[in-house]
Amino acid sequence: MERIGGTGTQIQTPIHRSPFALLGIAGIGKGSGIEMISGVSTDSPYAEIASKVINGVPQGINNIGNATLEKFTTLEATVNGINTVVGTKANQSQVTQLATQVSTKVESATYNSKMTQLDSAINLRVVQGDVTEAILSDKTVKDTRYDNQFPSWYYANYPKQTVEEFKLRTTVGIINGSASYGQLTTKVPWDDSSGGAITQTFSSGDGVFQRISNGDGSWLAWDKIAESGKLISQINVSTEGILLQGKRIQLDGDVTMTSAFVDILDVKTLSAVYADPNHKK
Repeated sequence: MERIGGTGTQIQTPIHRSPFALLGIAGIGKGSGIEMISGVSTDSPYAEIASKVINGVPQGINNIGNATLEKFTTLEATVNGINTVVGTKANQSQVTQLATQVSTKVESATYNSKMTQLDSAINLRVVQGDVTEAILSDKTVKDTRYDNQFPSWYYANYPKQTVEEFKLRTTVGIINGSASYGQLTTKVPWDDSSGGAITQTFSSGDGVFQRISNGDGSWLAWDKIAESGKLISQINVSTEGILLQGKRIQLDGDVTMTSAFVDILDVKTLSAVYADPNHKK
């Protein structure tokens, strides 16, 4: 059997016989023929072989030899497939190019992010209206009529500045007076008391009042420094001297004038003039 192409397969069937068929040629070699062994069940009463001979070599299907052949054929196809897949893999140059592309992609994403940030920054730019509003806010008289802040508050919020506020006179402690409201001007010379006291001036329709800070935590008493209607209209100071100009100027107290002043004095009525002879030219 093996001499004409049989495989020499032994079928162990203690109860049943198995149908067997072999197609081969003398000298073809063991397992080179076409062999068919049906199942060991009596439901398989026969074994069939469909075959043809090409150039003296038997061909067919459904045989043990061909089963082995098919396995080797499949293995060969699989190996060829692996070779094909490996052959299509990228070489080192292509991998380097791909890495460059990936790097370029990342840089592009970073660039887009930066562009987005720049766009946001442009949208947040300061426009002229914002600047104008900020200037007006700084120059506008603030309505703080019910607030009487300590000097420390001005040192903290308005260091080295002058601030104008609208005040209720009783809020800041000015009791005497007919006008209910006035404008409070606060001059802060430094950012703490080491640079000098804070000066507050309250101007209303019935006069001008002034007080200064006493350290960081309190104010000294208010002093009335001028009466409304009796204020000097204009005081100009220049290198030539001091000009006092107004409809009514009152000099209350002792007034001393030098002889040079008396020589050019032009008045209609003068009750008494004391001239210092030591200064006469």
